[in-house]
Amino acid sequence: MKNFNTTRFINLLLWQFAWSKKKLLYMVAGCAAAIIIPALLTISLTRSAFNADNLGGFICAFAFVYFMTSGALIASNIGNKRQRIALFSLPATKLEKFLARYLHLVVIIPLAALLGIIAGDAIQAIFSLIVAGNCDSVFLSLFKGHWFMSGNGGYAATVITLLLLLLGHSFMLLCGTIFRRHAWIKTMIAQGVVAIIVSTVIALIGFTITMSLDKIFGADQYNVVFASDGYQIAGQILFLTFLVAGIIASYWGAFRIYSRMQAVNNQWHNL
Repeated sequence: MKNFNTTRFINLLLWQFAWSKKKLLYMVAGCAAAIIIPALLTISLTRSAFNADNLGGFICAFAFVYFMTSGALIASNIGNKRQRIALFSLPATKLEKFLARYLHLVVIIPLAALLGIIAGDAIQAIFSLIVAGNCDSVFLSLFKGHWFMSGNGGYAATVITLLLLLLGHSFMLLCGTIFRRHAWIKTMIAQGVVAIIVSTVIALIGFTITMSLDKIFGADQYNVVFASDGYQIAGQILFLTFLVAGIIASYWGAFRIYSRMQAVNNQWHNL
């Protein structure tokens, strides 16, 4: 069997969609209700158009949190033996199953949520036009100000920010394959522990350098001069390389662990 076959992969995506169709419908209905209910209450009580900016900001914040934490759910569909047998017995490779599950988390579920937002937004806009004579769009408020295209700090800062987000997402994905029970909670704890360790190491390095300089030159007897543009660019490239290496390592590790999961003897990683 080839490691990746497009037709087989598409069939696997369709199977996964059919398997979770009811949950996706609940997602669409829930997102639509989250817009319709507050909008109809506001319009009915104030007799004015619903202000969509606040709700749009809440949706953006929720989407950010979901993207950062969705990787921890990579193994949530194989939590018991029946689910593992159903998935692992399919005629597809582990790579195809891993990619299909990942796309389901980062593409299919957000698309279902977006469909619910558009449906709810259309209903509240129609009701607002009937009652107040004008309307505001929750969907369009997501793109006001082009927050997702802001270039404050230059392109390098934008690229670094995006890679930092992707590193956090990929680390959650890696932990999602390790902590298969209560993965989200354990992953958040693990991420906090790693952040504390890294921050402590950086602080200790800075403290050691400061103490060394004080010992050599005396306290407050020297000036700190920022590096030239060339050194700053080299530092940015080095940091970008570190981020990319971390992202690749997290994705590779997540797939390697996922590919070794078994339908029956699957307990050794359940921390």
